[in-house]
Amino acid sequence: MKHCKSCEFKYPDSVTNCRACGGALIDITGSQHSQALSESSSQCPNPQCQVIFPLTNETKFCPGCGTPLRSISLRPEEDGSPQSVIGQLGANKPQDAKPIARAKRPGSSSTKTEKVPGRESTPNGRLVATGSSHESASIPNELPVTPAIEPEALTNGSIAHLVEPPVEGSSSSTESIRKKSNIPKAVWVIAACVVFFLLLTLAIVSIASNSVEKRLDDAITRGNLFPPPAQNAHDLYDQLKSGGASEETLWRYRERLSPLLTNHPYQLINDLASIGSDEPSVDQWQEAARNLNWAIELKAGDNSVAAKAAYCDGRSAFLQGQGDSALQFWDRAATLDKSWALPINGAGLVYQSRRNYVAAGKFFSKAIELAPNWPHPYENIGNNFYYEKDYSSAKRFYQAALEKAPNWGKPHLHLGAMALELRDYRTAVSEFQAALSPNAKGMKSKEIEAAQRGLEKAQKLSG
Repeated sequence: MKHCKSCEFKYPDSVTNCRACGGALIDITGSQHSQALSESSSQCPNPQCQVIFPLTNETKFCPGCGTPLRSISLRPEEDGSPQSVIGQLGANKPQDAKPIARAKRPGSSSTKTEKVPGRESTPNGRLVATGSSHESASIPNELPVTPAIEPEALTNGSIAHLVEPPVEGSSSSTESIRKKSNIPKAVWVIAACVVFFLLLTLAIVSIASNSVEKRLDDAITRGNLFPPPAQNAHDLYDQLKSGGASEETLWRYRERLSPLLTNHPYQLINDLASIGSDEPSVDQWQEAARNLNWAIELKAGDNSVAAKAAYCDGRSAFLQGQGDSALQFWDRAATLDKSWALPINGAGLVYQSRRNYVAAGKFFSKAIELAPNWPHPYENIGNNFYYEKDYSSAKRFYQAALEKAPNWGKPHLHLGAMALELRDYRTAVSEFQAALSPNAKGMKSKEIEAAQRGLEKAQKLSG
């Protein structure tokens, strides 16, 4: 018999290392050996453990594998090694019986009479187990055969993750202390965290998106399309778009914003082309261009909107005396919408302001081709001839403009001025009176004052 000096556990001679700490076992000799043989003991029935404990030890479970310990009696064998007799089964094994395996006996009953182990001397000096007969629990005729496995020698490091030292005072209900792997649990924890953060992110995005939409709705309702208001539709729409809003949501806002961005600029353009409207200010044209340029971003590919945006930029530049910039914008507008006469007529005005009447006449003539019923290009060509003192040609185009717009006062003003210079005072009075008629349209204050002075002069001279 051997024992572990550190743990004080005992083992059969066939075991070389302690199952608890992995240390080398020491042979028990002399009086210690005799005392160990005389003690009633407990042993782990697991063939890979086989640790032996004194019966007085309070440990009821094997610290190596957690198997319940069973009481045994020790007796000397011829080779000096201990042999265990498992009390729970009450079996007396013959010496030639194989460990663990039980051979099937023909005709054996399900129960049998066995002896309760005791000890008495025999003639050869050996200690044998004796006892009275008793009925044991029903035992199957055949048990599965498990080959005996010689346990490998273990080191301290090789059992550190499987075995913990026995704890003194532990209750009899102590369970197995073999540690389980934490990997599956960790995987589930990580997966749960990932799902949680994804849901949290979606919730935050949804809340933020709803908040942006509410502020955007409010900005649209208030008409705050651009800065300086902090809550303006332009910035909030960009924030909503960059925040990953759905295409359906963005489309809904584009449909709401487009009319707000295009209606007023379109009105300015239509009024300019009509008779009797006032020229919008530079700021108004710049605002119209800004609105239309954002409308292009919302509905990319709409050449009609892009052409009008370019025209507004050109008109703003023209009113500020930036002819070259105006020509560039209006050329772009005419390229985007080749059927639109307004930017062509505008280019003629740039050349007319530079007294390049030949070039101006070409653009005005092109505008007449695109819009033959629009009176403005006719009046502009008449001005070309008036500045060049070609009054007969000018009269022809002024009268053509009046055919398109009979109540337009400006052609009458120009016809009266030419008649006054030609000393045709009666015609001059008639034309000035027509320009000042209550039904006349398109006369600015300076033009009205000029018509009044011309009428007074013509009346005096005709007198």
